[in-house]
Amino acid sequence: MKRNIRKSVQFFESEWKAVQQKAQQCGMKPTAYLRHIAINGTINVYDAAEFSRIRQHISCLASNINQIAKVANSTGSVYENDISIMQETCRVISACMENLSKAIRTPKAVI
Repeated sequence: MKRNIRKSVQFFESEWKAVQQKAQQCGMKPTAYLRHIAINGTINVYDAAEFSRIRQHISCLASNINQIAKVANSTGSVYENDISIMQETCRVISACMENLSKAIRTPKAVI
């Protein structure tokens, strides 16, 4: 059976070299490689919201550490409440990391 639909795709030089290299690694011609990837390939889509939550909590933790360091340097002691806040923030970050780990193992969508 002959293929009767032709489509034109344009690449930058660097993109085409990458396609050629990947095709060669697979032992395929670039056109066969592209056709195979287009038909059989998948793109995994992840929810990036968890990254933002982790970044926010890490920023809060860093701020708390700075505040505690200033107090410790000026008074020679650390407040128990400050340590509790940092511990809770660490627990939240740990929970976020666990959620992120699960999300990476299970994509939001496979296209």
